[in-house]
Amino acid sequence: MYAVHCMRKTLLTAAVFWLTAGEYAVACDTPTYATDIQDALRSAEAHFSVFEIPEFESELDRAFAGVECLKEPIEIHLAAELHRFGGIRAFGEDDLDLARRSFAAARALEPAYNFPSTLFPKDHPILVEYSALNPVDASEPVPRLADGRFTLDGSPSSTRPIDRPAVVQWIGADGGIRVSKYVLPGSPLPEAPRYTGVTVEPKRDPVVDAPPIAKRNQKRRWIAVASSGALLATAGLTYGAALLNKQGFNKVDADLYEPDNFKQYKDELTKYQRRANALTVVSLVTGVGAVGVGVTAVFVAEF
Repeated sequence: MYAVHCMRKTLLTAAVFWLTAGEYAVACDTPTYATDIQDALRSAEAHFSVFEIPEFESELDRAFAGVECLKEPIEIHLAAELHRFGGIRAFGEDDLDLARRSFAAARALEPAYNFPSTLFPKDHPILVEYSALNPVDASEPVPRLADGRFTLDGSPSSTRPIDRPAVVQWIGADGGIRVSKYVLPGSPLPEAPRYTGVTVEPKRDPVVDAPPIAKRNQKRRWIAVASSGALLATAGLTYGAALLNKQGFNKVDADLYEPDNFKQYKDELTKYQRRANALTVVSLVTGVGAVGVGVTAVFVAEF
C-alpha cells in the first residue's frame, strides 16, 4: 500500500496531461504507428513493475500522445491496453471513477484478460477496482460522416458507449486516418463533416458489379449478339456467292446453244441456276435467323 501511496503522489503532475488528453490535438510532426504505442506501453509496464514512477509516467505520456498522431487503424487489443494503463494512471491520481470506467472499457474489449501477478499480486487494490464497474449498454448515436466513418476502439460502430472512454478514429473513404483521439467519457467526438443526405455513389461496372442472375443474362445476351453477327456474316457471304453464280450463268457461252451442243448448254445453265438458288435460300435463312437472335438479345432479359 505504501508503494501505491507513493505512486499517487509522484503522478500528481501527470494529471494535467491525462485529464486533457482527449481535449486537444498534439502537433504531429512525425507520424506514429501501432508498434510505437505498443513499445511505449511495454516500457511503461517495465518501469512500473520496479516502481520507477517518473519513467513510467514519461512512457505513458508518450503512448497517449502517440494516439493523436496514429496513421493506421488501431487494433482492439492495443485499445484495450491503453484503457488498462489509463485506469492505472487514474487510480494513482485517486480518480476512482475514471479508473473504473477505463477498466470497464478494457474489459468490454477483452473480458478474459487478467493482469499478470508480477505486476499486481493477489488482492491488490487495483484488481478490486478493475472489476468494480461493469460495462453498460447506455449509448449515444455515432453520426454518419460525409467522408468515411468513425471507428471506436478499432471497430466501426453506429453507437458510442457513454460510460467509458474510447479511442476514436475518423477513417476517410480512401482508408486514410483523418483524426485519431483518445476521448474521455462525456467529451465530444472529433470534428468531422457530417453526412447531409447527398452521397456520391462509386462508379460501377455494369458487368462486374451486376447480381449473379444479371451477370448470367448479360453473358447470354452477348453470346446471342455474337451469334447474330456470325449469322449475318454467313448470310452476306452466301448471298455474295449466289451473285457470283448468277454472273457465271450469264457468261455461259451462247455458241453452246447450237443443236449439237444443246444438252451441254442446258447442263451448264442448270448447274449455275441450282447453285445460285441454293445459296440464295441459305442466305435468306441465315439472315432471318440473325435477325431473330438479334431481337432476342435486345428485348428479352432472360431466356
